[in-house]
Amino acid sequence: MGLISLRRILKVLAVIFGEDEGLYICIPSSTVHKVFERLNFEGWDKHLIDLVNEGLLKVQRFGRGSRLCVRKDDELIKIRDFIFSPETVTSLSLEEFEKLFDDALTKLKSSSVTGFVDLGKVRDFLMRNYGIPEDMFVKYVSKLITSKRWKYAICHGGSLRLKIGGVQVGLVKLVRR
Repeated sequence: MGLISLRRILKVLAVIFGEDEGLYICIPSSTVHKVFERLNFEGWDKHLIDLVNEGLLKVQRFGRGSRLCVRKDDELIKIRDFIFSPETVTSLSLEEFEKLFDDALTKLKSSSVTGFVDLGKVRDFLMRNYGIPEDMFVKYVSKLITSKRWKYAICHGGSLRLKIGGVQVGLVKLVRR
């Protein structure tokens, strides 16, 4: 198994097990180690050094261990879309989108202490589970937050930033249902 195969396997692992961190998708090193051990792929750690030198991969300390962060590129996005894209939605009313968006915020807020949810995670959740294309997501989120300011609290930050009303927004919180 060569460097090309390792690169693709890492990207698949990142898509399946990883957490979106903006420009990178990060996966625990222990998960990568277990998979390559099962595949009997020897010397994979030496190939990782090559990928770090290429800029495709970075290693971060995380908790007691470390994690590998794979840079998002076109190939990784294609892999993500191939694995997780159900039938792509072509038409959806703003009301239907609002219900899906609110449900996603409710499900994803449990991992947040403040209740704010990263718009990048909401986008990925809706794309993966409902096939909502990114351009539709951006258009409807902008309309929804602008038209129903009383319903959502917005904040800077997050992995995906949208310009809404002249402000860069990346975190959103459902205030009222």
